[in-house]
Amino acid sequence: MINKTLSKRDAGKEIRRARVCKAAAELIRRNPSGMATMADISCLSGVSERTIYNLFGTRDNIFSRIFHEDSIKFENNILNNKFKNSIDKIYKSIDIAFLMYENDINFYRCDVWYSAWQFDQEMRVEFNYDRVRIWKLIIEEAERSGYLDVKDNLHLASQSIIYLWRGAMSDWIGGHQELDQFRSSINFGITSFLLSWSTAIGREEIMNYVRYNFPKQI
Repeated sequence: MINKTLSKRDAGKEIRRARVCKAAAELIRRNPSGMATMADISCLSGVSERTIYNLFGTRDNIFSRIFHEDSIKFENNILNNKFKNSIDKIYKSIDIAFLMYENDINFYRCDVWYSAWQFDQEMRVEFNYDRVRIWKLIIEEAERSGYLDVKDNLHLASQSIIYLWRGAMSDWIGGHQELDQFRSSINFGITSFLLSWSTAIGREEIMNYVRYNFPKQI
């Protein structure tokens, strides 16, 4: 949706940016092992290369915006769900992420994600910032509920989850794990983190959740 406070000119720019990002994401789906060129994006979006450069500056900025929009989608999917408690929210947030992967596997299992993490500092920061912020809110809620005690290490705790996730996702993108193995790695790793940060009641809640929901995975 276009912000109604934007001028006509700025609204037009936002529409063209959206078209460019939609085209770039579609090109990722069509060729997960390749990197879409500006010419490819221009052809599919119907926006000239010159205009694309004026709107974004670089191709990496297009992908950074796609990463940002994906994180907002993830966050909105969490907000639109109901949870029994904050531990349930943590594990259901994992479920939400993997449902997104299952529903759009070519978009997520593609080289552009891996390349961004490995080679481009700005894209890596963009990816990490949004997701650290989301997980920080989730962990903070669990701490307020008395299940976790991360003390002054909230940012570090959230960042640890992202590093774990990025490593496991890189293996999945590289073909070293299937999706169910990737998911088990995340469940196991995050459970290990949670247990190290848990209070007594938190540990009991986590172990009850694990035994009931995925006894064979962990």
